[in-house]
Amino acid sequence: MADELLLEVVTPDRRLLNRKVASVVAPGVMGEFGVLPGHVNFMTLLGTGILGFRTGDGVEALVVSRGYCEVVDNKVTVLAEVADLASEVDVQAAKEDLRQLEEKLKGKGPHDEEFPRLRAEVERATARISLGGGR
Repeated sequence: MADELLLEVVTPDRRLLNRKVASVVAPGVMGEFGVLPGHVNFMTLLGTGILGFRTGDGVEALVVSRGYCEVVDNKVTVLAEVADLASEVDVQAAKEDLRQLEEKLKGKGPHDEEFPRLRAEVERATARISLGGGR
C-alpha cells in the first residue's frame, strides 16, 4: 500500500496542482470528505469550499467551486469549475464581492432564476475570505 497520494487539481483554464500529498480533505455536495492512501476508488460531486491537503511541509489549502472529485489507485483528481490558490486570494476584493452579492440577493428567493448562481458566488467569496484569513 502506498503512503502518499497524487493530487491533481484542474479547471477549464489551467492545471493548478499536481503533487504528492499525505491526505486530502475536500468539500463534497453532501459535506466534507477525506482521502488517505489506500482509499477505496470513488467519484463524487464537489461543492464550494476549501480543499485542504497535508504534505511533508504542513497543511496547505485552496478554494474550489463546483465540479467533480475522482479517487482511483491513490490518485485524487479534482475537476473544478473554479479554483483559487491561497496566494491568489485578495481578501479585500472577496469582501467587496460578498457585500455586492448579498445586496443582489436581497428580496430574491429560490424561485428567482439567478438565485442559484448568486448563492454559489456567495459561497465562493466566503471560502476565499476564510482561506485568506479574513472575516
